[in-house]
Amino acid sequence: MIKYKITKYIIILISILIFVTFAFLLRLAYKPIDVSYLKKKIPEINYLFKEIDTKNIILDFNIFKNHLELKFIDPKIKSFLEQISNIMATEIKVSIKITNFLKKDLKSSKLFINKGTFDLNQVSILKSNNLLDNTKVIEKLPFKSISFKNTNINVYDQEFKLGEFNNINGNFENNFNKILLKDINIESISLHKNQN
Repeated sequence: MIKYKITKYIIILISILIFVTFAFLLRLAYKPIDVSYLKKKIPEINYLFKEIDTKNIILDFNIFKNHLELKFIDPKIKSFLEQISNIMATEIKVSIKITNFLKKDLKSSKLFINKGTFDLNQVSILKSNNLLDNTKVIEKLPFKSISFKNTNINVYDQEFKLGEFNNINGNFENNFNKILLKDINIESISLHKNQN
């Protein structure tokens, strides 16, 4: 009799836990939640962006579509790679399949920069014929693709500003350590005269 009651309560407890978990996942599928307070506790954020200052971090988790998205509102990233710094945007989104996230395969994630700006600090990336140099930079990127919407890039050679690419829209894809450009549209390019 006692054994029967214990079994009954265990089944009820497991059923409640399954229901609560399912309800939580269902709620996440329909309405993203703010996880800004977990910024320092999610190691994946530190892997993608070493030092990020952001207003909010919104988690959009849809188990039915195998999709996870982290949205950073008004982010500022002082240093990203040696060649890329001072990233600012209205929003930055990182999109990844849940299965890849659980396997810690963050290299398959996609980055979306909306109304942003950043500095490209080594102009040699743009003009280098040395494939090995560019491959090393590409290998360091923790994203499979980067999409831009109304984004500006400031180009520097050491401390001197060479120019800007204004209102860039399009995609850069990291395909086996080669950059593929897709649907790139640059509204204007401004060049500065060398003062030396």
